[in-house]
Amino acid sequence: MNMSDARGARERLVVIGGDAAGMSAASQARRLKGPDRLEIVAFERGHFTSFSACGIPYWVGGDVPDREQLIARTAEEHRARDIDLRMRTEVTEIDPDRGRVRARDLDSGAESWTSYDGLVIATGARPIRPELPGMDAPECTGCRPWTTARPSSTRCPARADGARWSSGPGTSGWRWPRR
Repeated sequence: MNMSDARGARERLVVIGGDAAGMSAASQARRLKGPDRLEIVAFERGHFTSFSACGIPYWVGGDVPDREQLIARTAEEHRARDIDLRMRTEVTEIDPDRGRVRARDLDSGAESWTSYDGLVIATGARPIRPELPGMDAPECTGCRPWTTARPSSTRCPARADGARWSSGPGTSGWRWPRR
């Protein structure tokens, strides 16, 4: 039986991951089907959603003074578009046979099951840190998740010309600000 049949005519889409990919999928689904036809539940284990990953080097480098400026859309803005965004909630189990996910509220510890008709898994990735001399130095920091990154003024001293060094794939790896 389709899960929406058990709940009525409305389908439910569950999205695991509340960053760019997950919330883009949720937003696109909302554009295609209104809240009367589709319920959207998104789970994000972190404190932030929809942030600008490309802006992280500018924040770490000090050109963007407040990391809050990197947030493209807040949880409240997603909720205003009828997307049930559950922050600080981690999906711990997927039961595809029964069409449901188990989630744990990271603040209260409460667990619950949520059924779905469609499932999007957009949990992101972790950087691979190469085994190079100096990688364990305190000034060598990763930026994923971005909440672990910190402004570099004290951790990553600039050269005399003001440049700092960054490495990695994609735009976050090469888009390091130079002063």
